[in-house]
Amino acid sequence: MFESYWTPSEIRFTKEQVLWLLPHLEELREGLYPANHKETGYVGGNGKNRRTSPFETICLIAAEIDIRLAACFPDGILVEEYYTKGHTYESLASKYHRDTYSIHRAINNALSYISSGSSQRWHRHHKDPCTYAEWKGHYRTRKVMVCS
Repeated sequence: MFESYWTPSEIRFTKEQVLWLLPHLEELREGLYPANHKETGYVGGNGKNRRTSPFETICLIAAEIDIRLAACFPDGILVEEYYTKGHTYESLASKYHRDTYSIHRAINNALSYISSGSSQRWHRHHKDPCTYAEWKGHYRTRKVMVCS
């Protein structure tokens, strides 16, 4: 099975990248980046002088994911528990006294919202900034996504 790999500088918070990063969130918070599964064993550098610590970019990636998950409260908690802690839809439904369909929908909604690429949907400089609740309202009614 082919697994994608992105270096920290390639992360743009696409859905595929967020899905790849979420299981490694605890490691990222500690400044550790997932190893490349195609590593050759070469440990030499590329000769560039860094102005930051190697773990700084990794911690910023973790912080960005945490900020995006917090913006989706309480659904962001479900995303984190499902992808980082290995809970199932059924165990989350039982834990939060909800049906599995609403858990599945909440996780997918939050994941779509936080996977907005490098331009955050809720950022005031975004073309059409909106909160998670506003975005969910537009998504539910299947209207064209325009947040004012």
